Amino acid sequence: MSVASPSQQAPGYGGLPSAPASAALAPGQSPAGSQATPGVAAQPPAGSEATQIVYARPGDQITVALDGAGWIFTGKGDWKSGLEYLSRSLDAKGTTFVFQALTLGSYDLSFLKQDLSTGATTTKIVKVSVLSDADFARAIAGAGAPRGVSGGPKGLPEGATGNGSGDYAQAEELYQEEMLPEALAAYEEAWAPGNPAINERIADLAYRLKSYQDAKSYWRQNLDAKGVYRELAIAGLIKSAAATHDVGQLRLLLFQARGVTQVPLHSELLAAARFLVENRNYDLAAKYLTDFLARYAGMQGADEAYYLLGTLYQDDTPMQDARKAREYYEKVTNLYPTSRYYQRAMNNIIYLNRHFLEIR
Repeated sequence: MSVASPSQQAPGYGGLPSAPASAALAPGQSPAGSQATPGVAAQPPAGSEATQIVYARPGDQITVALDGAGWIFTGKGDWKSGLEYLSRSLDAKGTTFVFQALTLGSYDLSFLKQDLSTGATTTKIVKVSVLSDADFARAIAGAGAPRGVSGGPKGLPEGATGNGSGDYAQAEELYQEEMLPEALAAYEEAWAPGNPAINERIADLAYRLKSYQDAKSYWRQNLDAKGVYRELAIAGLIKSAAATHDVGQLRLLLFQARGVTQVPLHSELLAAARFLVENRNYDLAAKYLTDFLARYAGMQGADEAYYLLGTLYQDDTPMQDARKAREYYEKVTNLYPTSRYYQRAMNNIIYLNRHFLEIR
């Protein structure tokens, strides 16, 4: 069994996934009490229950890879208060479960496999400890970080080969010549921790090249930075989360976005809201749209935000409220007579009045 987030291959571990920056294994005890290899879960005798500890931070994805087919996640315990179950998949090596850490706390994940030929069952428990960035760094340092956890509190970004030279001259030259894939590779080759400007440059390049997971990794490096680089990281993570359909991350980032004061977020907030509406995540979409309008009511995109809020309250959802829907549509028709949403808003007002609000 291995637990990592996201899964990476580490040299010297026989091809088993190690725990990279986004979630890390604490050295565990096997049932017999022997010390387990960091980054690789101890394999208990058949039928016994093994406990493995995983460290993660809010927003991290946690991958639990179990050897063999037939594993199920039992769903027992109070894990729903702090984790989100994302997926289960099978391949030739075994069964993989993916979760996302949402809030600080400790949670147990229980897995079970039954041998239909003998009736024997095997259970395994993974204990997830979701920590702040500072506590995560201390936990990893105290545990003796497994391979894949290096290069500062957030670890080595996924895309970096990280020779640590910090010499970006060639990368800068390629960047100025608009050779973006080559520039990205050169930056990642020379990457060393502690330079927020370089993290921002690499993250932006990765995003432009649609390497969204790599972009996330470098922007996460800057969440501990001060000032504008932290705010740019939050903006980048919002648009990356929307691009990768990461609802759990968007839920967490909404609160961080409210502290951003130096960096404009209008395009990022609206992009996230569009995705959430399309994904039928209506409550979170409404929060993003409301935050957008609280900041940018007079800017480009406000007409779309009002229109989308109207649709959220008109559609057959738990939020359905015909009067609120009409109010938002009227914002479009009254304030934006040249908007491309004007006619649609007007048609919806007529429909709501005829069938819900002005019935005689």
